[in-house]
Amino acid sequence: MNLAKVRTRRGISALVLVGENGAPHEPPSETMLTERAAASVKEIVTPRYTAPGSIEGRLQGINSRGILYFVVYDNVYGSRVRCDIPPGLKREALEAFDHRVVVTGMVARDAEGHPRHIAVERIEPIIASSLPQSIRGLDPDFTGNLSTAEYLKRGWSSNP
Repeated sequence: MNLAKVRTRRGISALVLVGENGAPHEPPSETMLTERAAASVKEIVTPRYTAPGSIEGRLQGINSRGILYFVVYDNVYGSRVRCDIPPGLKREALEAFDHRVVVTGMVARDAEGHPRHIAVERIEPIIASSLPQSIRGLDPDFTGNLSTAEYLKRGWSSNP
């Protein structure tokens, strides 16, 4: 939605953003939302490019009104990614609800490379029991038989 244009509808004369992260005894800060501010926000969050890719995170927020979609909270950036799904993947999405998944398809990313939207082609549940437990469990020679925590504490290139 273009927030700056909300002011022109139904007699709305102003749109103010209120921030409440100041000191408890101070009133919240207010900022008028101008056309320029709205354009700046749009520039930041609007997808810049689309390419094949995957998103890994927890599948949540399924919505079937209009275009069928769900939301994945990306594990890399912690951001909400809208995932449009074809009707043929509805059952897989419902079965994976509230579980970790890898979603593959065409990923739209913003100017900073953060995923914002994906046209889903495949949903793969992540089974926790199949994940590795630690670096040491993958290759004991890598850490010199030290625990992962001890290895990291000593530094990557230090001698044990």
